[in-house]
Amino acid sequence: MKFLSTIAVVTILATATLAQNIAIGAPAKNTKVSPGQNITVEVKKPVSYIFRLDVLDQSLHISLQTSLTASQDIAIVIGMNTCTDTCPSSSQLGQIVHQGPYMPQPTQQGFAVQNFTVQVPSTFKTGSQVIIRAVDFNLVEAGVSYCNFSRATTG
Repeated sequence: MKFLSTIAVVTILATATLAQNIAIGAPAKNTKVSPGQNITVEVKKPVSYIFRLDVLDQSLHISLQTSLTASQDIAIVIGMNTCTDTCPSSSQLGQIVHQGPYMPQPTQQGFAVQNFTVQVPSTFKTGSQVIIRAVDFNLVEAGVSYCNFSRATTG
């Protein structure tokens, strides 16, 4: 029974961690934006169902939950960067254009979504490629985790 509970915990933690991916749904790749322009950044994450296995009182309990209940979203940071000769590495957020709570709401399309209105920094040069990056911080059963996602647009 101990072995079964160890397998269950490992499965739960791996599934919960993998379910935390985020993506930028808008603006679409290669959207034209201008310095100083307000744009909507849609950040979404999949709502997937996971099985939870618990060993209680020498018996196995199985329950079904969504990835949103397996984790608790804490905050999101959205940054923008420009590419000159090469684009900065994905670990560089660039200029922070939003930071705050992340509370995505489930949709019928199988994603939980939250929109943020941000301003393209006025210091960006017209015609340069803009990279939008989002980092989501959340609590999972194993502790704090984060996901990083980028989307390229043209300024």
